[in-house]
Amino acid sequence: MVAEDWAEDPELRGEFVAITVADTGTGIAADALRRVFEPFYSEKKGSAGLGLTQVHSFAKGSGGSVSAVSLPGRGSAFTILLPRSREERPGRDAVDAAANKLPRSILIVDDTPSSQESVRLSLETLIPEIVSASDGSQALRLLRQRPDLEAVLSDIMMPGMSGIELAAHIAQTDRRLPVVLMTGYSDKLEGGSDLGRPVVAKPFKTEELADAFAKARRTVDSTNVIPLKAT
Repeated sequence: MVAEDWAEDPELRGEFVAITVADTGTGIAADALRRVFEPFYSEKKGSAGLGLTQVHSFAKGSGGSVSAVSLPGRGSAFTILLPRSREERPGRDAVDAAANKLPRSILIVDDTPSSQESVRLSLETLIPEIVSASDGSQALRLLRQRPDLEAVLSDIMMPGMSGIELAAHIAQTDRRLPVVLMTGYSDKLEGGSDLGRPVVAKPFKTEELADAFAKARRTVDSTNVIPLKAT
């Protein structure tokens, strides 16, 4: 489709791919519909309300847009616009080369089951052994039980212990372990803060993750070097 025909967001120009997901549920009230993409907004008690914020961040960060419509009692529909790419897909050799840079065993930490499963599915053909944790405390317990794990990939925004705090704990207990953070949204990233760790945006490409782990390993190696003093 051509974006000039997309009245919802007149700022977009060029060719876009539109993806619409719809349901036949109870719908969303008009006042709530205006806020569904706000960070931490949720109509469900006990929910962090970051799922749609991550969708919004991904769409905007890709140069696209997302919109929502709803009819109470009839259901809701969300449409994502993503710029049509003219780039050639990377060849199998390039993907294999990136995969060879990934760790052979990894701990994935994410409090959202659907997000955790999505990351696992994207990596299961590339990394032989994948272990999962739903929060920082569980991740630390697994790392104590599994000292053979080679790396950690953690979401940033998690209740209780954030990915940033988890990385700090790991640095204190096992400085050899490279940690990469992933996010669909982070107030610290939006504010331009330096987290001191490589960060990939969800969803990520194999090449992006491989480069992030290479950077994380270099950081670990440099912090483990003890300078010798001349005598």
